[in-house]
Amino acid sequence: MEWEEAYETGLPDIDVLHRHIFVLIQRVSSMDERTNRSGIREVIVELERLTLDHFAREESLMITNEYPDLAKHVAEHTKLFLEVQAYQDNTAFKAPRLSRVLSNWLLSDILMEDRQLALHVLRLRTHASDVAARTQWPGPRRPEEEGHG
Repeated sequence: MEWEEAYETGLPDIDVLHRHIFVLIQRVSSMDERTNRSGIREVIVELERLTLDHFAREESLMITNEYPDLAKHVAEHTKLFLEVQAYQDNTAFKAPRLSRVLSNWLLSDILMEDRQLALHVLRLRTHASDVAARTQWPGPRRPEEEGHG
């Protein structure tokens, strides 16, 4: 699986984290039962760190922008985090399964959930900049603009 531009949401902070998670998923998919336990653990710990950072940024964005599906999105984050965490101490590590779980999550998260969040945020930002442009003080008027002179 390769990263595609179509996976980008239009929110640079979120897209950068998606790309980093994608790279870690590729590392997981290259592992097998011969991969040493410390190498596996290192990738899973990094994956946990990145997903927590990603979830925190998204959730902050959702709260700030009053995202209507906040509770649903947070529930999905919790479900995935618990699943990844279960792999950290699992001695019967199955890289292909974890890779599949993560790939499916990342693609569905990006293509469905995060895309909806991005549309919501970008729509609000566009509206706010339109309002700001319409209400911006034009500055002092020159006498010739006021009909004097």
